[in-house]
Amino acid sequence: MSFPLKVYKDGNTCVFWDVSNYPIPDGQDPVLLSRDIKEALVKEGFNGEVTIKAYVDKLSDELQSQYSDANVKVTIFPEGGKFGRISFMLVDVLMWAMSNPGDSNLIVLSKNVIGDAISSFQGLYARNRGVLLSDTDPTWSLPCETALSFLTCLFDNRRKR
Repeated sequence: MSFPLKVYKDGNTCVFWDVSNYPIPDGQDPVLLSRDIKEALVKEGFNGEVTIKAYVDKLSDELQSQYSDANVKVTIFPEGGKFGRISFMLVDVLMWAMSNPGDSNLIVLSKNVIGDAISSFQGLYARNRGVLLSDTDPTWSLPCETALSFLTCLFDNRRKR
């Protein structure tokens, strides 16, 4: 069964980005990539405020400064494997959803959506949130990941600038 893409064009949007799954392409930095993400969202009709939250395994002072310059909030993942990673992100997703009631969009750039996280994302979608995941399964009650290809292509090292 196919589920329609919901986009709240004037709603706030938050991108939850697992940097280990979607690393910064060669020749780019967080400032350029943040700009590209926001421009891609505007081209797709997302007109509200955009927040980007990056999740990393480790962070140098130089990268911390670059993320800060890009106005990207950075969180270092705790230990815990795939389940720990998505669980950690899911807490932030749910907190953001509670802080942004009404029509809003959340985008998860992660290849680790597993377990209870799936039902949480389905619940947000059922409650009229725009939910886009970069990695989905046809059995989930969510739009498929091809709906997010306009963003995931930004992480392809072969794309032209």
